[in-house]
Amino acid sequence: MEPKNYTCAGCRNVINNLEFLDCCECKLRFDIFCVNIPSNNFYLMDQAYKSAWICPECCCKQLKTDNTNTPVRLANNSGNLRRSPGRKLTSSPKTIHKTQSNQNTPPDLMNVTLRKNSRQPISTSYSHERCFNEDTLRDIIKEELAAAVKSSFKDLLTDQLKNIQGEISAFKVSFGFFNEQFEEFKKRFEEKDAIINQLRSDNTKLQQNVIDLTTRLCIVEQNMRESNVEINGLPEDKSENLVETLKNIAKVTNCDIGDSDIMQITRVAKQNKENNRPRSVVAKLRSPRQRDNLLAAVGNFNKKHPSDKLNSHHLGIGLGGSRVPVDRLSTKASKKDGGGVMVAVNNKIKSVRIKSWESDFEDLWLSVELIVNNNIKKIAICVIYMPPPVKLNDLQCFLNNVNNILNNVDDVVILGDFNLGFIDWNMNNDDLHLSPSNYENSLGYTLVDFLSINLLHQFNSIINAESRILDLVLSNISDITVTKPNDLLSKLDSHHPNILISIPLSNLKQLKTKYRSGYNFF
Repeated sequence: MEPKNYTCAGCRNVINNLEFLDCCECKLRFDIFCVNIPSNNFYLMDQAYKSAWICPECCCKQLKTDNTNTPVRLANNSGNLRRSPGRKLTSSPKTIHKTQSNQNTPPDLMNVTLRKNSRQPISTSYSHERCFNEDTLRDIIKEELAAAVKSSFKDLLTDQLKNIQGEISAFKVSFGFFNEQFEEFKKRFEEKDAIINQLRSDNTKLQQNVIDLTTRLCIVEQNMRESNVEINGLPEDKSENLVETLKNIAKVTNCDIGDSDIMQITRVAKQNKENNRPRSVVAKLRSPRQRDNLLAAVGNFNKKHPSDKLNSHHLGIGLGGSRVPVDRLSTKASKKDGGGVMVAVNNKIKSVRIKSWESDFEDLWLSVELIVNNNIKKIAICVIYMPPPVKLNDLQCFLNNVNNILNNVDDVVILGDFNLGFIDWNMNNDDLHLSPSNYENSLGYTLVDFLSINLLHQFNSIINAESRILDLVLSNISDITVTKPNDLLSKLDSHHPNILISIPLSNLKQLKTKYRSGYNFF
């Protein structure tokens, strides 16, 4: 029979009960508290397991697979802790020894540290305690991290979604406001557009009415002046008697006109005050037949005397004998000072007038065919007159018409009076054409842009008496020259000097600069 009092080999305390185990290797006795075996597990051990039990120190001395020695795990404060009969041994971690034999050791006796945890473990649960290994801890950490990340991400996403939702709401309000403004603007625009269309239609009708009324007024004025005659070129004199002058004209031309036939006669003001010609004389006769008789008599007199037509010398007025034309009195709308274009082409040159190219202005277009190096070369020629003051709409209409024509021709020459004297034309050193300057207005910009777009140049450098250039020569032919002619075909005008335009039609071969001398005899 075993003695009653034995000493524990671990804590050196006296064992007073039966809760101990004897090592089968070193034969030492250990208190179950020192070897970390719970009391309930001790009573579950059978006698065979108790007989084969090995203490932790002997287990450490046994060879391992990696030849490492594991130190003996001693209980914390083994010298101060004593087991009381009614005390539960769960206040400190419990280490359970796992033997190297193939005995059927319960899982609760393995050397595993157990901690209390409220989380349900993933690993298998046993009857009294739960075992945790590395995989379990990894899963727990993953769950905690996933939960933390999910919670933080959810909070962050919620905040961001709230901000985005607020911004979207603000955008909706802004878009709604802009949509309302746009709809209102669209409605107002449609109303204004309808008003503009109506005004445009009314304006067109009014313009047609004005043209119609103007035409009618001209006809009425012409009918009112059907008995009037106009005498031009009659020298002025302070002591003149216009009634006697008209009777003298009738006497010279063999026309019967008395004092009773002359209803009224007077001089009228000039349209152009700068004109040096004498003021015209307007006479109203008794009837249109009397006027026609006077005009017929003057016409017959001029036919009989073609070299000495009716002039002031026949009337005994003045010394120079200036011509005195007598004609019908026209309305102001039918009177024009200047203007008119004409092109005279040699009958040996094949030319054709193209009326479809002509616009509502005083322009004349023709195409000339020339034979150059056994090839037919066509040149489009335009002569234009733009009466002053030049209006921007008129200039744009003419240039737009020219743009359409330039799409169908290769070589073109446009010349005429544009009445754009404010533009200065400067000669280039290397080129024959001139460069414009001082064109800072709508008319100047329109003409210069037209020249640049169509690659046209201005070649006339001859100025008039006022040091201006009114007649322009525009062409896309690069080697045109403009000079003063020696033989004049028309009378010289101080505002429009005569010019001679030369267009080379063939390439002349230059003579070689090197020459060779030789004898001219055999």
